[in-house]
Amino acid sequence: MSNKGFGKDIKSPKGGLEKHIIKKSDGKPKGVEWYRKEVLDYLYKNVTDEVLPGTMYFFEYDPKYKDKLPKYDTYPLVYAFDKGKDNFIGHNLHYLPAKVRPILAKAILNNTARFTDETIHKYIFKNADNFFFEVKKEDWEFIATLPIEKFITK
Repeated sequence: MSNKGFGKDIKSPKGGLEKHIIKKSDGKPKGVEWYRKEVLDYLYKNVTDEVLPGTMYFFEYDPKYKDKLPKYDTYPLVYAFDKGKDNFIGHNLHYLPAKVRPILAKAILNNTARFTDETIHKYIFKNADNFFFEVKKEDWEFIATLPIEKFITK
């Protein structure tokens, strides 16, 4: 099965999210809000209030210092690598070009990833929407292809 419109050609569904999106979309490209809603609906079963390093999350975020930021993502897709008492640090894949995101997701899975500083961000727990949607490893490459980011630029 070949299905275009998700940022790459899909040869055959690998993970549950990919199957969900293909089924819900009837194989036709949709708008950003549609993808975001479907991803949140699908990932709802994986909702958590705890972030663990080595895991990928999708969530809604309102930065504490947004007035000082030239650009920020209110729906980050983050691979967490460090956790503090009130925050965590991770790589937001949305800060990379769309075509690079699934390549990086695959490299993370294979332990061969090389990150750029632009992807590193600190997230304060109380500025997140109380829910972190854990992305299962089988869905990392596919979710990275979806246009679910929402950047605010000054």
